[in-house]
Amino acid sequence: MLPFHIQSVMESLKSKQKQIKIKVEKLISLHSELAARNKLLEQENNQLKKELDVHKNQADKMHEQNKIIKLAKAISDKGNSKDIKRMINEYIREIDKCIAILDKE
Repeated sequence: MLPFHIQSVMESLKSKQKQIKIKVEKLISLHSELAARNKLLEQENNQLKKELDVHKNQADKMHEQNKIIKLAKAISDKGNSKDIKRMINEYIREIDKCIAILDKE
């Protein structure tokens, strides 16, 4: 039989070991939950990024359509030729930028 002091220390160590084991199990469980939550949030984030890209593309298309409508309206109204020339020059500059980008590639 072990002396009382050693036995008491052993029991204390066993108790602390159990407490540590319980805490480690809780941490493992929490880690698993957080990893699953993180995965869901990443998926949601990716989906939202895709939706944002779609909306940006739609906004860009609408902006271009608006420009075309303004140009068509100016032409059909026999509006100020300076405005028409300005709008056409804007389109030419935009086309030139696109061509320059394509040439770089």
